[in-house]
Amino acid sequence: MDKAPPPAAYELEIAPDGERWRYRRRWTRGLRRFLPALWHATDEAGVKMLRRATDDAR
Repeated sequence: MDKAPPPAAYELEIAPDGERWRYRRRWTRGLRRFLPALWHATDEAGVKMLRRATDDAR
């Protein structure tokens, strides 16, 4: 019997912000889930890297 993979430690939210992008990680496990999720600025290359890292983690 196979076990289901554990749920992700965080949810990644990406939103456009004018010509740039912003992202935040909303933690779903551990004590970090009680901390506020702060937005961080990034560019197009950063968004691609974040999405690739999130896809690799799944």
